Amino acid sequence: MADAMVTGRMSAQKKLAGTRVLEGLGLTTSQAINQLFDYLINNGAMPCSEKKQRHLSKSDIIEAKLFVDSMWRPNSFSDMPYADMKRRKAAAMGYTILDAE
Repeated sequence: MADAMVTGRMSAQKKLAGTRVLEGLGLTTSQAINQLFDYLINNGAMPCSEKKQRHLSKSDIIEAKLFVDSMWRPNSFSDMPYADMKRRKAAAMGYTILDAE
């Protein structure tokens, strides 16, 4: 099947910002558009359409937060005790934590 060109209009600033995000994800604009169209075809809706959104209960949110918090991500705080990390992050934002959790 022959390829077809898809054209859309947006501000140059939005295109630049979106392209940077896609580069960070390891995707080209064409790959992102193809993934969007695959989603549309398979689901009959936009990925974030109101139709597909569901309201999360408090327990769903807590479960999701625990899952995300359980994922290890190396960073400048990786070798630091949690209380020290919290103090350092708070200090960077101009706060002081007297009693760490």
